[in-house]
Amino acid sequence: MPAKAYDYIVECKPPDYKLVNLVSQIMLFLSLVVFGSSSYLSSISARSVSLYVIMTGILAWLIYSNRRQRKGVPTYYRIALTLAAIGWGMQPDHWKWVSVVFVIAAIMERQVKFPVEYAFDEKQVVFNSLPKRYYNWKDISNVVLKDGILTIDFRNNKLIQKEINEHISGRLEQDFNEFCRQCLAATRSAA
Repeated sequence: MPAKAYDYIVECKPPDYKLVNLVSQIMLFLSLVVFGSSSYLSSISARSVSLYVIMTGILAWLIYSNRRQRKGVPTYYRIALTLAAIGWGMQPDHWKWVSVVFVIAAIMERQVKFPVEYAFDEKQVVFNSLPKRYYNWKDISNVVLKDGILTIDFRNNKLIQKEINEHISGRLEQDFNEFCRQCLAATRSAA
């Protein structure tokens, strides 16, 4: 099934992910400490070699992510968290449950760092969250994009204001605002 086409998609400025990144880094450093002190590393076996490979992979990913972060590029720790989950699965039975926590963290990081976007068409406004949130035009009293700020004013007095990700031309801003006015007028005349 083809993806739905929207008339306008407004990408908002992403929030600061410092706390999410810090939690991921702490989880990975703790994993390195535990794996490094594991009793399996004292002997040469498939398990110990696997743990060394996992530890090397985690450390390499942390260094790579740190360099990307210094350049201002978004960083993701999913791969390292997945490696750590495998490493925790190789630990003694009373520690295997920790691998589930790492799998959940790896899955949730993608959703937490997903771009904040609002999509607009004649029928509704869609916010890309998990699950997606759909707002009908009849529930909205006004939508304005001005000076890099998207404002959605709902009839129930709820207000959403988000800074958009990049500068847009005055012409595109006018076209978007006119589109929203037309959608709101069509909804009011149908009611």
